[in-house]
Amino acid sequence: MFGSSIIDIAIGLIFVYLLFSLICSAANETIERFSKMRAKDLERGLGEMLRDDGLVERLYKHPLIFSLFPKPYAKRGANLPSYIPARSFALALMDTVCPPDDGDRSGAAGSTGAGVAGSTGSALIDIREHLPKLRATLIANTTIPDDVKRALVTCIDAGSDDPKKVRQNIEEWFDSAMDRVSGGYKRRSQLI
Repeated sequence: MFGSSIIDIAIGLIFVYLLFSLICSAANETIERFSKMRAKDLERGLGEMLRDDGLVERLYKHPLIFSLFPKPYAKRGANLPSYIPARSFALALMDTVCPPDDGDRSGAAGSTGAGVAGSTGSALIDIREHLPKLRATLIANTTIPDDVKRALVTCIDAGSDDPKKVRQNIEEWFDSAMDRVSGGYKRRSQLI
């Protein structure tokens, strides 16, 4: 075709390798679709991050997360989402660890830029003061592990009582944990 058999062979090999690569990718995605490993990896990653199955369950049942999958939450269920946006995770976690107060403001108050006037920072101070004392009375059948409390207090302190910065810190914490989960998924994909 180009007058040189070496160029013709090289082009042919490139197309053959490209075809095999596409076939392998499609086979890997088909295996993933039926095994739901991404969703299981995500749930396992959240369990390792939050260190409490009850807290993971409450997070999956939060309306911001629950809307991402079709059926009721079941541990290791086949219906779980394979992706959770970092912002939804951060807002759901803030709301979960500090439920709405008398003014109906949760721990996420002010963290979206649309917070109630005067509420900025007050919910965060409340979280910081009450987080070490949180017990099953505040969060039904769930205690917050000490490691998670310390991580949340660190996110609050690093945010300088700015709810938006605290939310961003929690998002970055989530993203770094999910990078590790993604690494495991990539290694498994390469193996397949």
